[in-house]
Amino acid sequence: MDKYEKVYPIAKGSLGPITKIRRKKDKEILVCKEIDVGMLTNEQIGSLVEELEFLANTRHPHLIECLDVWSDLKAKKVFIVMEYCEKGNLHELINDYKIENTRIPEEFIWKVLKQVLLGMQVCKSYEQNSSKTHALTPKKILFDGLKQVKLAYLCLEKDLEQALDLPLNIFAYLSPEILTNSQNSEKAKVWSLGCILYEMVTLDRLFNDDTLEKIAEKICKGNFEGTFEEHYSDELCKVIKLMLNVNPELRPSISEILSHSKLSICAKNTISSGNNDYPAIEVGFVESTPIETYEDIVQDISELSLDVPRRSSEFLRDSFLFMDYSMNQKPVLYLR
Repeated sequence: MDKYEKVYPIAKGSLGPITKIRRKKDKEILVCKEIDVGMLTNEQIGSLVEELEFLANTRHPHLIECLDVWSDLKAKKVFIVMEYCEKGNLHELINDYKIENTRIPEEFIWKVLKQVLLGMQVCKSYEQNSSKTHALTPKKILFDGLKQVKLAYLCLEKDLEQALDLPLNIFAYLSPEILTNSQNSEKAKVWSLGCILYEMVTLDRLFNDDTLEKIAEKICKGNFEGTFEEHYSDELCKVIKLMLNVNPELRPSISEILSHSKLSICAKNTISSGNNDYPAIEVGFVESTPIETYEDIVQDISELSLDVPRRSSEFLRDSFLFMDYSMNQKPVLYLR
């Protein structure tokens, strides 16, 4: 912590405080997330190691960047420094519009949809190998100073079979297939994003009731009240309804939604492979966290548990179409 100075507390998370900090060398404002590893099970410690490995080795314009991480073995704590999103989160933005009794502009909704999908795309392969829910909620969609989307990834969610233990503000965004058979997939996250889009156009949460059991029943039946067609275009309404199809087989994938004309990516940012176009996303190691230091930290965290599940990073390689070293001598990885 010698490299940083505390500014003020931001929030009190379930696993430890979140603090606004200032990096001494350049005065940049960042966020430090403290995790009390003593509160975690062996399996959760394993998940923490995996998520830190993913975050420390992945850079994406719409994913919160992990800048530094260290552990205190004696105190059994892990400290994660991440970029600060000064414009808050989508939950706060929706509440602001609700208080002002005004509608969120449609063009902004399309922009958020596109940027969230691009962030989800880089996380897709990791999540498919995970037994966690990784539910997407409005509070996990943050905005930087330019109001660009940044997904807050690190979550340590409950196992799929423990979904009923989740708080309402996460549970309400789970898909029918997660609640009925613990099936986690890309389509489950598409459902969550559909719920968020519905909330953006109506300014109300899609599924509400006085018990989780009643909410689960509504989710599984796909029953929801309220209309938004009169305020937004047919194109946007159709996309939202497709994303909220209770049958995951009929729900569009991330790439299918990105292919929509409203979300089409300009030619200079795409590459071609056969008949498919893929968005070019630059991914690289976080320069401020040397890999040697990071490996030591992972080892420290692992030593806090006698039996930490470990997986290789094959999902990173499997996620990419090919590597191109021609741009500024830095590897550029193109996503499938």
